[in-house]
Amino acid sequence: VLTSGICVNPLQRGVSPITEGAAYQAIESIAAEDNEGLWIAEGPFVFGNLLAAAGVPSANSTNTYPNVELWQTLDPSGGQEEAYLRYANIDGSLQDESESDTFELLGSDYIRLNLTPEDLKKMNVKYLLATQPHESADGVIFKKLDVAGNFIIYELVY
Repeated sequence: VLTSGICVNPLQRGVSPITEGAAYQAIESIAAEDNEGLWIAEGPFVFGNLLAAAGVPSANSTNTYPNVELWQTLDPSGGQEEAYLRYANIDGSLQDESESDTFELLGSDYIRLNLTPEDLKKMNVKYLLATQPHESADGVIFKKLDVAGNFIIYELVY
C-alpha cells in the first residue's frame, strides 16, 4: 500500500498551477470576448483538456461521449466510425496535407486527429492553441493573437 501511494502529494490543493498559467489566462481573456468559437489544441490531449478547464468549446479534449455531429463533418461516409465512436482522449496534429486517416486510433481510448487546414475549415474551428508556428495555407489565415508560455494562440480566418 505504501508504494502505490508514494507519488501522491497530499499537501497540494487546488487548481492554481493551471488557472494561474499564462496559457489559461490568455484563453480566458479571449473567451471573455468570444465564448462561442470552437477551439482545438495541437499536441497531447492534456492541452485540449486545458481548453475545457478554461470553459471554452474544445474539439479535442477528453470526450466522455463522441461528438458525432462534429466528427461527421470530417467523415461523412462513416468509414472511420470505429475510431471515434468511443470514450476518447484526443490529441491534435496539424498537417499540410492529408497523409493518413483523419482519426488515428492509438489505443482503446486514445485518438489522434490528423487535420489539414481544410479540415479546420470544415469543422469551423475559430481558435488554435498551437505548440509551434503556423503559416496561412489553403485559404486559412492563421492570425497570431498571443504567445502564452510555450503556446501560440491563433484566430483562424476563412
